[in-house]
Amino acid sequence: MIGAKVENQPMKQMNKIKIFRFICHNTDVTKQSIAYHLGMSMPTVLQNIKALVADGLVEEQKTLASTGGRRARTVSVVRDARFAVGVEITARHLETALLDLGGFITASERVSLAYQDSPEYYRAFGEHIASFIQKQAIPTDRLLGVGISLPGNVDTARDLITQSRVLRIANVSLQKFRRHLPYETIFCNDANAAGLAEQKYIQKDAVFLSLAETVGGAVFFDRQLYMGEQYKSGEIGHMILVPDGKECYCGKSGCMDAYCSSRVLSSLAEGSLERFFQKLSQGDPACTAGWETYLRYLAISVTNLRMAFDCPIILGGYVGAYLSPYLSRFQELASLYNTFDRDSDYLSVCHAPDHAYALGAGLQFIEGFYDSIP
Repeated sequence: MIGAKVENQPMKQMNKIKIFRFICHNTDVTKQSIAYHLGMSMPTVLQNIKALVADGLVEEQKTLASTGGRRARTVSVVRDARFAVGVEITARHLETALLDLGGFITASERVSLAYQDSPEYYRAFGEHIASFIQKQAIPTDRLLGVGISLPGNVDTARDLITQSRVLRIANVSLQKFRRHLPYETIFCNDANAAGLAEQKYIQKDAVFLSLAETVGGAVFFDRQLYMGEQYKSGEIGHMILVPDGKECYCGKSGCMDAYCSSRVLSSLAEGSLERFFQKLSQGDPACTAGWETYLRYLAISVTNLRMAFDCPIILGGYVGAYLSPYLSRFQELASLYNTFDRDSDYLSVCHAPDHAYALGAGLQFIEGFYDSIP
């Protein structure tokens, strides 16, 4: 389902899907605005909205103020018509989020659960997901499935986690998770999941940079996620940034991860990233110096990505959630290393700073549903 395109469908169904997706991705839309933005005739829009209302997927809501003619009514997705659950697995925690049909998080929960490749862990994992879903009182016929992100390479063809140095496993069957989950499931790499949370904002090509406890990335060509020959695309954190530099958890030295992960910053503030940015805003000398060093290495890294891909770069992950106030300063710094672009406007901060990994994992089911409506 990752990176899938809607193809080989009758034009009538394609129009219905395009209209439904437009309504889901936008708020307070009118029939007139749908026709304008999608380049469709008004009769086509009216016919499809009537069908979507009959399907229980959209509804007509408030009436807008008149501008001289008949007052236009807005059309919205019925948010509780379907749901999906997104899960982020880390080495020490589980984060679970409930998504409505509009792709918005309506509930979330984070619990401590240290990963281990054991029956006890997989059982506890399944029990937590079941408990979370039960607490949300979701009708079973409205739950599309559970999307799960994890820090590792996922081979969907062989149904394996081929490698996760963070979780310290290799060639682990995803059936170990699935046998404790009586739901449809999709697994994906965590950075890819966070990238999918940005997909609807991407115009064409983009690189999403995940700055979390580890550094990863997601590459989009023509708005579709590029997976790579061995499902390892986007392992940006393991590009060599400083030859013979700091040791990386992967076993190499000088990887970008060793200089640009969130751990670099949280280590300056009692292990708390939130505390780091609090101290930074208060002018703490150690945090200020550490931040400038961090930004310099990050600027070199994004310049290399810009040279390789020549497309917009989105800064996300745990650090990305705090970057907005510092974006102008970072763009100035990146310009010092890039003599090929007039400015650094190709750099932006993520639109989904909170729960991005769980959000993107769950969105695979939501977006898949958009493309499957009859």
